[in-house]
Amino acid sequence: MCRTWLGCPSPADERVALLVRALWGYRELGCDLTRSAAALGVHRSTMRYRLYRVRELTGLSPEDPRSAEALHAVAGLHP
Repeated sequence: MCRTWLGCPSPADERVALLVRALWGYRELGCDLTRSAAALGVHRSTMRYRLYRVRELTGLSPEDPRSAEALHAVAGLHP
């Protein structure tokens, strides 16, 4: 009911937000997995998994420069 009437984010929205933050952190810190994980306060394995999920969901790899540009363009539009 909360989601319908009050516009509360769904668990899926929160998961997408985590993936978007992972993408931005990864890019902003020079695609350095260790630094990105530390900046987000997560373990390297968690960061690696989030980037894997982005790849799995979109078919685009955050590690590939061309794919990364497309991902960041889309992520920049995320509220």
